[in-house]
Amino acid sequence: MVFSSSPFLFGFLPALLVVYHLLVWRRVEQRWLNGLLVLASLGFLAWASPWLPLAIPAVVVMNFGIAQLRRRVPAALVANLAVMLAFHYTAAGEALLPGLVALSFTIFQCLALCKADHGLPFTSYLCGVLFFPTVMAGPLLTAAALAAGVGNRQHSVEAVAAGLTRFTFGLTKKLLLADPLSRMVDLAFGAGDGSLSTFVAWLGALAFALQIYFDSSGYADMAVGLGKMLGFTLPESFESPYRSGSVTEFWRRWHLTLTEFFRSMLYRPLAGASGVARPALALVLTFALVALWHGPRWTFLCWAGVHVLALMAENARGGMAFFSSMPKLLRAVPTFIVVMVGWVFFRAADLESALRYLITMAGMGEHFDSGYVLEKAITRDFNMVMLVVASLAAWMMPNTQFMLKRFTWWKGAIGLLLLLLSVAMLMARGTQPFYYFRF
Repeated sequence: MVFSSSPFLFGFLPALLVVYHLLVWRRVEQRWLNGLLVLASLGFLAWASPWLPLAIPAVVVMNFGIAQLRRRVPAALVANLAVMLAFHYTAAGEALLPGLVALSFTIFQCLALCKADHGLPFTSYLCGVLFFPTVMAGPLLTAAALAAGVGNRQHSVEAVAAGLTRFTFGLTKKLLLADPLSRMVDLAFGAGDGSLSTFVAWLGALAFALQIYFDSSGYADMAVGLGKMLGFTLPESFESPYRSGSVTEFWRRWHLTLTEFFRSMLYRPLAGASGVARPALALVLTFALVALWHGPRWTFLCWAGVHVLALMAENARGGMAFFSSMPKLLRAVPTFIVVMVGWVFFRAADLESALRYLITMAGMGEHFDSGYVLEKAITRDFNMVMLVVASLAAWMMPNTQFMLKRFTWWKGAIGLLLLLLSVAMLMARGTQPFYYFRF
């Protein structure tokens, strides 16, 4: 069950909100509300994958026990790495999707809490780590944010309305932008050699860059909105990353809590306080581990390599890109091209396909007339309209957290209209899995 699915939108979510806020209205103690959220989260996990309600609580119990140890961080790293390797790199691993993503984020959340002395009782720890809006793909919470969420939630009609509006904006990103683009992307990256012109290959790469952004940021918006409806304040995850003027800046704007987790748990300890060689080695190792977390594929390692080379070049210039003298608006163009080349490796089925696709983008590939029908399908009017709308939203429009920083009822009315449009699209075309749940 994902946030954009019919069972969640028309069954799970309304039922939970009615029961939860009925208990809030009856002034039930917060520990009982936390118990309801634990049960709801286990049900949510069970729908996603039947083995999760057993595996994830076991991981949570293990990490809570480790957190009581004096040398908890090394023990937590060893134990959680063993669990992750056992699940990610077994013959049955692919059959366990999308549960592996939830398991990974649970482990990351537990490690983030283990690094700090959270001091939470077990029931609060269990509720916070299992909280269903965050358990599948983040955002990751600090100990302070988790403690505030499970112990000091505030509820109001306006907070529910604001949360529903934020959720709806994220749902719109997913159903009206990311999903239509995904069909265009599948055609482009599934094309055979010589089936695409250079222009259409660029359109396919652009479409995937926008798809993965609106897919991921849409999920993050929905998580923040769900948290607000239930009294939690969740951190932001995306800050208009494609407007970045360097790859360094891009990683300060992309999936903020997850990036900070890898930075604090891997990069900084490996890099040390001074020198040049250690930070470079730390960067390579960090991105290599991130790539291997995504899966044992050369394409992920090449995606990581693109970013490592760009970041090394920028680090040599004090964190600035070689094109830093360009006007700020124009710096986003070469930055995005570097990121998009990385996304080609990330999306391609294998290394040969990625290289062939990049050769086509460079204008050096063969193009046969037999690809005409495919290109017409990729560039049909609906796809091009969605591509233009998504581009305008990514580069020109304010992001959702800025637009909804202060809730007003007219924004809620816009959210209601978007909800109706999204539901209509869901009924007409269904929904696609979130991209990160595919590996």
